[in-house]
Amino acid sequence: MQDTSKEYYEIENVKTQEKNRVEKVSAKKDLYDIFNIDPYQFSQLYNNKIVPALISTQETSKNERSGVNLATSVYLLLICGFSFFDILMWIAVFTEKQTENKRAALISAILFLIPIIFLPFMLSKVEKVDRYALKEKFFSFFNIKYSRYTYVERCANKAYIYGKSISEKISKAMEKMAISFLKYNADESLDIPYKGRTLELLELNTRFSSESLLIVSYFINKKFKGETVVKSISKGAKSSFSSKQEVHLEDPAFNDNFKIFADDQVEARYLLTTAFMERLLNFQKRYNCTASVLFDNSISQKSNVFLSLSFGKDFFEIPKGKRWIEDSSYFYTICQEIRGIAYILDALKLDQDIGM
Repeated sequence: MQDTSKEYYEIENVKTQEKNRVEKVSAKKDLYDIFNIDPYQFSQLYNNKIVPALISTQETSKNERSGVNLATSVYLLLICGFSFFDILMWIAVFTEKQTENKRAALISAILFLIPIIFLPFMLSKVEKVDRYALKEKFFSFFNIKYSRYTYVERCANKAYIYGKSISEKISKAMEKMAISFLKYNADESLDIPYKGRTLELLELNTRFSSESLLIVSYFINKKFKGETVVKSISKGAKSSFSSKQEVHLEDPAFNDNFKIFADDQVEARYLLTTAFMERLLNFQKRYNCTASVLFDNSISQKSNVFLSLSFGKDFFEIPKGKRWIEDSSYFYTICQEIRGIAYILDALKLDQDIGM
């Protein structure tokens, strides 16, 4: 008697493979190209697919929002309490006649000011946590990996905010661009497939202000040995570049806005194409930011060009409440900024290794 079990298994295995293949193809149809989608297409996609997905995500994250609301209420209560007692202490400072009591009231008033200053900062951190899930769902439509560096752990009625540290690669790049990484906290990041490689965007927030710093890293297929640093003049040129040669290009507008330092003048001119300089200058003016660029092969095998873009706002921020439901422009603006960054890098002739 012929054994058909093996044949049956093979047929089922082929069917399973075909089913998996169809599912993968079907899944890929739901992924969209963030670099080529036009405003009309984005609006249709946003209203028909993204908004329902974001609303669903918001509904499933009620527990997280409850924790955020609790933390917000606690911080507001503490701010009101400290403010009330601080006002009483300042009144005592100006009305108390005895020197010892006046001195004690002054010390107490100053001490009460400390938590009043830091609590709003902590409150702003808690407010951002509620929106991570929405952004993660949004970027998944474009095959973009979204990661949060700030996260919350809850224990009973307490919420603790933690942050992952900046990677060694980013720390080295910032150091070579004369940017102190000690004043920043890593917040969010994107890993974007782009022309066969990964375009990495990491947003960092300053510890005591609303300034946002975006670090972009990518690999370009060009041969170069030394370091070249392009520094926005508004950020100042620091003494750490004294070991390099200052490069003066033929473009007066670029020279008015940037200083260039390099190990090799010829190599710097080879890297800084006319199109690259024009696009970097236009991006800085359009988004009212300051930019620095580092070309360096020694930091990482996966990245050899780094951009630092300093914004006066949160790069990935979406508005509070539900205004984003009726207006797709908040998310589309983020897409435009990402495309603008890729447009700068394209000017480096990413796919051409033209040699020296």
